[in-house]
Amino acid sequence: MPSRRNFLLRAAEAGAAALLTPAAFAQLHSSGANAALEVRVDADRPLATMPGDFIGLSYETSQLADPQMFAPDNGELIQLVRTLGLRGVLRIGGNSSDFAVWDAEGGTRPGGRHGARVTRQAIRNLRGFLEQTGWQAIYGLNLKTGSVEEAVSQARFVSQTLGRMLLAFQIGNEPDLMPLDPQHSDPRHRWSFAEYWMKWKHYHDAVQRAVPEADFAGPDVAYKYRWLVDMAERCPDLRFLSGHYYAEGPPADPRMNIEFLLRRGRFGKTAGLELVNQAVCALKRPFRMTEGNSCYGGGKWGVSNTYASALWGADYLLQLAQAQVIGVNLHGGGQGAYTPIATNRGRHSSARPLYYGMLFAKEFIGRTLVQCTVGSQAQQQNLVAYAGVDGPGRFAIGLINKAAETVNVRVLGLPQSPSSRRLQLKGPAIDSTDGVQFGKRSVNASQPFQPQFNPAPSITNGSLLLQVEPYSALVIES
Repeated sequence: MPSRRNFLLRAAEAGAAALLTPAAFAQLHSSGANAALEVRVDADRPLATMPGDFIGLSYETSQLADPQMFAPDNGELIQLVRTLGLRGVLRIGGNSSDFAVWDAEGGTRPGGRHGARVTRQAIRNLRGFLEQTGWQAIYGLNLKTGSVEEAVSQARFVSQTLGRMLLAFQIGNEPDLMPLDPQHSDPRHRWSFAEYWMKWKHYHDAVQRAVPEADFAGPDVAYKYRWLVDMAERCPDLRFLSGHYYAEGPPADPRMNIEFLLRRGRFGKTAGLELVNQAVCALKRPFRMTEGNSCYGGGKWGVSNTYASALWGADYLLQLAQAQVIGVNLHGGGQGAYTPIATNRGRHSSARPLYYGMLFAKEFIGRTLVQCTVGSQAQQQNLVAYAGVDGPGRFAIGLINKAAETVNVRVLGLPQSPSSRRLQLKGPAIDSTDGVQFGKRSVNASQPFQPQFNPAPSITNGSLLLQVEPYSALVIES
């Protein structure tokens, strides 16, 4: 991995050339520099439109043990959530939902494992939080250690309290990892889909009878994506299918490092994407990635909390958006290694590097992602590109350079535009844990975020010439 000093030297050199004129750029290549990598945009081949609520966050149910975490007066967290989008989805679930205790009486029941005790006040505060942010919620019910009666009681109160802000219930978390015996975790004795389906259907039917207006999502699998197809075939009234993805793990494995994350951490390198495509395209069922992040098990310090996670996150979100995934909820909370928003006892909040990757992807909300083909050298250079359009002459190009060298890029197939502007995602070094900027600005939880746009190079005959600095990303938009 390059040293911080060498990274800064390369970034400074590249920054001076980032806005070269076409003539100067041509002269650069004639002098023997690396040839420009071609990125070709085909606006006539639409892939998917990124929904307004695509960006999401995922939190453990145990966070509700502190009713002040998601509360209408938690100003810093509300500001950071709103900065990610005026619409969005907050998912409550995770491992702790498997042990969550519904304390309908308010303080009379001890919390389950992970301190997951949920009170009526926590749900009332959650409503106020959602009203302040404009977001909706996915709410997880305990399938592993709970009871149908408790699920019905909780679902009834959650539905009545959240109202239109409740997007869907999920019953169970990562059921493909659930052991047959809740007291043991032998991986050889886990639920089959048939066993899961029988129990899920029992809970679902009971909750639906009590809350007829409720919507449901599932199966919220960890990795057995075949269950998406099975679920779609058996339950046509699901609002959407759901699953999880972590790019690497376990954190103790020394191979799980920054290089692995940047070069091999894409969801497209797994068979899961093919099954998601089957469920979305063949079965015509929407899919949302309701949990995931860089490294499972809470993340890996020195990887998940670094600037590398911002580049990975920007690529990951846009990759899923163009694959017709309707949204992504990145998991986090507290001071965990991978959380996009760090919180101190629920009241002081700050943006981690991954948060900036989410801001990068946010620039494509409402745009239709179209076919964007990168030259054959891209894999070696570790550059990815995305393109979105939202009207005549209106476009956005996302270029993410996950390598330590400057990449010269020629974008072809752009519509004529009188002017364009750019935003840059940049960090002091690939392993930096702070100092990340988007549009030359860092996020302050106490005030609205306003990135600084800079002029982009001129578009000539549908072609754009530019350089992408080492370990950086650009959005060029008109």
